[in-house]
Amino acid sequence: MINLLYFYDSSVICEYMVNNQNLFPYFEEHEGVVTLLVIMETHFILLKKVSEDAADKALNMLFPLMVQPDKQLIKKAMKFRLDNAKIGFSYADALGYTYAKEHNMPFLTCDNAFRGLPNVVFVR
Repeated sequence: MINLLYFYDSSVICEYMVNNQNLFPYFEEHEGVVTLLVIMETHFILLKKVSEDAADKALNMLFPLMVQPDKQLIKKAMKFRLDNAKIGFSYADALGYTYAKEHNMPFLTCDNAFRGLPNVVFVR
């Protein structure tokens, strides 16, 4: 099996943390990266909807996976966000999707807003 590198969206991380078995292969058989914004968004969502323990476990799991986008990537991500203003992508979503696209890695998400976009792996 080829070990793929994914960009993990906060939606899939949250689903993985609450034991969505459809996501196990993406985390246990493959690798992924995230940005600081995804870590923050994930921690907040889990803190709000699940528990502080789950939020802290995610924080510890994700911190070593963090990548740092450069200025050019940030510019492209904000242009993507502006061009798709009707959809309402968050800063974390726009940055993550653009990072994945620019680094030729699949963007793994459960977020319906990404359905049909190129370079997206949609899992429920």
